Amino acid sequence: MKNIRHVIRVEPSYHHQLFLLISHIILGWLAWISLHGHLWLMFFILWGCSFFWSLYHAYHRQFIFEMRGDEVFMDGKFYHITPTSKVGYGFIWLVLHGEKTTHLWLFSDSMDEAEYRRIARRITMRAQ
Repeated sequence: MKNIRHVIRVEPSYHHQLFLLISHIILGWLAWISLHGHLWLMFFILWGCSFFWSLYHAYHRQFIFEMRGDEVFMDGKFYHITPTSKVGYGFIWLVLHGEKTTHLWLFSDSMDEAEYRRIARRITMRAQ
């Protein structure tokens, strides 16, 4: 099974963008209730810049990686899937160990369903 090569294409995810929107609203509201005086203007500017910057990056997030068993080849480097990787409802928290540790959020609508299941199955089998 290690010789089978799967090329996985990751596209921008609408679930990722929705997650960013909801988290910015919640964190913005929590910070807003603690502000006093004229700090609200600075907060509003920084919050807006942070929100649109993160949405811009989420909208333009595309990459391709190759998977062979527990090895992942991405950006010219080999990584191994660690046991700390998790599968949640609609997303995968992928922790890759190589020269440096890399963390990836992979949402179910960002790739083909068969590829999403293949990665989730690999993480689940590795955890057992």
